[in-house]
Amino acid sequence: ASTMPQAITQAAVHGLSPFTKYSVRVMAVYADGSVGVSDSSMEVSTLEAPPTMPPSGLMAAVTEDNTGLNLFWEAPPVGGRNGLLVDYTVQFYQVDDDDKTPSERSVGGNATNYLLTGLAPLTEYSIRVAASTSVGMGPYSDSIMIKTDYR
Repeated sequence: ASTMPQAITQAAVHGLSPFTKYSVRVMAVYADGSVGVSDSSMEVSTLEAPPTMPPSGLMAAVTEDNTGLNLFWEAPPVGGRNGLLVDYTVQFYQVDDDDKTPSERSVGGNATNYLLTGLAPLTEYSIRVAASTSVGMGPYSDSIMIKTDYR
């Protein structure tokens, strides 16, 4: 008599995209080479991941009092979000500051604009923005430079 190898009842599938629905169907291959396929499939979803694409199109407009900037940007493309966007991080610093220590502001995930206030007038700032899902922050956008000089 021959013994049958133990049945495999689980498998890992690699290379799937985050935050994506897949349809899974089980197929059995028997010792004699015959195949049996399940009649139904199961819907499964992969987990969220941090975005792999940054926000784009970052623009700024100086407020009339020269102490604020109206910021505008576009969300990362859907294929690079990897989940539901819950937050944006606006990072900025004064270009002429010796240590260039950045400050950050948090903006809710549905917003694609922010009024950055409390800035020094007639000062050049470097600004960039990043999107986050519930599991982490993605890459920053390209930085823009703008001087708080309303004209």
